[in-house]
Amino acid sequence: MRTALEYATQKLRDYYAETDKAHGDLYVIATIMAPQNKLDYFSGKDWKGPYREQYRESLEKYLELYKQRHLETQPASHKVSSIEQFFVVDQMGDRQKA
Repeated sequence: MRTALEYATQKLRDYYAETDKAHGDLYVIATIMAPQNKLDYFSGKDWKGPYREQYRESLEKYLELYKQRHLETQPASHKVSSIEQFFVVDQMGDRQKA
């Protein structure tokens, strides 16, 4: 049984490594956008190194086009975009954990 679990774990690692080949961290962005995950998913003990910041930057880069479109279609009195609100809410969660 243990051998089967070790092979299964390795197979999952192999498949997960394939997600790195997706254009622009697509799987990471989808994980962050899921309300139950956000960036907290990448804060656990299994995520070592600069992943959280790298993935945040990837999401910001991906959303920049949409942010520009959103700002172009909003009246000048609308100061905070929904994308900026997304990061504000995420930062509030970070402060509550500290």
